[in-house]
Amino acid sequence: MGFFVEKRNNLFLRFFPFPEYLRMSAVGIDISDRSIKYTAIKNMGGDLRLKNYGYKSVEPGVVEKGEIKNKVRLAEILKTVKQSLDDFFITVSLPEEKAFLKVIDLPPVKKEKIRESLRLQLEETVPFSPENIIFDFDVLEESSDGWKVVFSAFPKKIAEDYAKVFEHVGFFPVSFEVESQSLFRSLVDVEEKGGVMIIDFGKTRTSFVIGEDGFVKFSSTINVAGEHLDKILSKGLNIDVFEAEEMKRKNVSFESGKDKLLTNILPVISVIKDESVRILDYWQTHGEEQSSKNKKIEKIILCGGDSSIPGLTEYFSYYLKTSVELGNPWVNINSFENYAPEMERAASLRYATALGLAIRSFDRDSFYD
Repeated sequence: MGFFVEKRNNLFLRFFPFPEYLRMSAVGIDISDRSIKYTAIKNMGGDLRLKNYGYKSVEPGVVEKGEIKNKVRLAEILKTVKQSLDDFFITVSLPEEKAFLKVIDLPPVKKEKIRESLRLQLEETVPFSPENIIFDFDVLEESSDGWKVVFSAFPKKIAEDYAKVFEHVGFFPVSFEVESQSLFRSLVDVEEKGGVMIIDFGKTRTSFVIGEDGFVKFSSTINVAGEHLDKILSKGLNIDVFEAEEMKRKNVSFESGKDKLLTNILPVISVIKDESVRILDYWQTHGEEQSSKNKKIEKIILCGGDSSIPGLTEYFSYYLKTSVELGNPWVNINSFENYAPEMERAASLRYATALGLAIRSFDRDSFYD
């Protein structure tokens, strides 16, 4: 499921197959409020390998809560990204906090009529004006009672703004995709059939994604994240936020007991933990609305900039009573038997969305498309 921006009439959402000549290499660009991360993956005879990657900081006021506030400045930053790439056909993330995701039951109709059936009930389905959204869907189940589909919608204007900025810079967006799907493609093995929850520790927000059988079925975000850890450390230790961020990355550990650093950040981590518990409880009690199978969450995957804090997986596992592990964004790209990516493990956890975007173009068990 992916967004494709087309301008011949109105903006609309549809699946757009990648041309064969694009399958030799692919670029994923992940934009958030404070950073742009990009990855390029190349296909070497069916063997996917990292070709290039990079990171650009985005200062406050350029993108806020997923909305572009300063197109000129964002374009300037993207031009520096473009200078590092030789592939201009790209797949781009759209902000999770602006997306709407819901599992919907439809009456029996022909498969080619599903989109029209969804269109007729947009007013009662989405919290936006129907004329102001783009949408797509994936079929989850078919039965004599009809169809169960996962429906995804996104504000049209925000998608248009992203498309215009990229095109102005000289990129050619092949498709746009909400972050949750890219994360799931990157971190969840295509062989995995059980229920999985992903917790993505971002800079300005934390995202929660639940999926099973290759489909994302639930996503949510809260505005508590790494930036809050930096600020609380800065205040508690009377240092600037840049020094606090560096100290957090090098010295914070759940394995060292309740030292001063851990004591400072624990209230913020507890908020994320409590929200994780709430979402897990909701899924276990209401999951049948999302799927007739309602599979139990068998494991939780952590990713994002602060997910590699020592002892964090054990902390979440203790409180969530579920197996918790650090993500492996290479699980659907390449094994480590013959190839070691030129990217440190901690860094790869920050690039999970960008990697998921890049591999979307390669037809390896469809990568959940």
